[in-house]
Amino acid sequence: MDTVILRQGGSTVTTNRELAALLLVFDGSAKVTILDSTLQMTRGQIGGDTYVLLYGRFGNVAQFNEYGLISDDSKMPLIPPGTILETKDVLKRVEAANYDGYKLHTVITH
Repeated sequence: MDTVILRQGGSTVTTNRELAALLLVFDGSAKVTILDSTLQMTRGQIGGDTYVLLYGRFGNVAQFNEYGLISDDSKMPLIPPGTILETKDVLKRVEAANYDGYKLHTVITH
């Protein structure tokens, strides 16, 4: 089974592997800053928690086809391993997908 380990240490969140998309759920109203300029972030509030969707970008716009998949996988923008964002808020839950669109097993460490 493919496993993604997200480490929340101090004020940063780090991933151990390359990803296509990452959904992070933070407790309450969270302030999140992307540390990689090749990533794009969409965020919103649901039930008092902050949901953050991270994915790579093509220029300034992600390219999705009619089925919600990135349309040109030869130019697939990926989330690289390493430190991806900065926050002081508590990470509650994470969902991750690889470039084939498969959901990966995720583990959060502190």
